[in-house]
Amino acid sequence: MTEFIVNLRRLPFPSLVVEPARLAKRFLLVLLGWHRNYRTRKHLDSLPTYLLDDIGIDRQTANQEVSKPFWK
Repeated sequence: MTEFIVNLRRLPFPSLVVEPARLAKRFLLVLLGWHRNYRTRKHLDSLPTYLLDDIGIDRQTANQEVSKPFWK
């Protein structure tokens, strides 16, 4: 394994090898963010009105947030 890493450093453009790993990491972080949006909005939708009042949100504002697409 260390031979492979050493050989990567000798490439004329080692960033071309590292860049796909960065892109994959960024893609995973975006997917995780989308999943978080989905989960939190689903949970917000299930909260009763008295709990929404406790956090300072009315039902209309909660519905607006829930109606957003997961990627926003």
